[in-house]
Amino acid sequence: MKINLLILLTFLLTLFPTHSFAKITLSAGVLYQNINDNRYRLKNEYKSLYKPNNISLGYMHQFGKFNVSVATNRLFSQEVKKKVILNHNNQMADGKFKLTYDALQVGYIKGRFMPALFIANANSKVSIMGKKEIESEILVGASLGYFITKNISTTFIYVAPNEALNMDSSAGTSINFFW
Repeated sequence: MKINLLILLTFLLTLFPTHSFAKITLSAGVLYQNINDNRYRLKNEYKSLYKPNNISLGYMHQFGKFNVSVATNRLFSQEVKKKVILNHNNQMADGKFKLTYDALQVGYIKGRFMPALFIANANSKVSIMGKKEIESEILVGASLGYFITKNISTTFIYVAPNEALNMDSSAGTSINFFW
């Protein structure tokens, strides 16, 4: 049974109100997914590599040197349109892709750095030539954050491969604001 991190996010939002000790987080970044699907391949897959495609909102709290945060990109997630080449006939087609997630991350702050591990409930929506598929999977990964100031950090992210989502790996970077 899969964990619904949205319920966890709602629980933590009520448990840690902002006026007490939790901070609101807003993150914007780029997430590149290495897709290995036997039905199609992406045309110009590096074309949108440097366009921000991931905005998330969440809460974080620091327990001594440990940092716990929950975040979701469901509010700001947008569908990405890309050309694909169908493997069975080498014809080009239009593809629409959307990845939403609810994530829980635990990190350890050491100076200005914060290595962390995360788990995310991800929903992938793929539509090629009108045929829609929706997959829901648990993703795990690691990140390394660097605090530029007390309220701004940058993070490098690695997501482990996931066979059900046809994802060999995923990596990205983001800038994060806290208040």
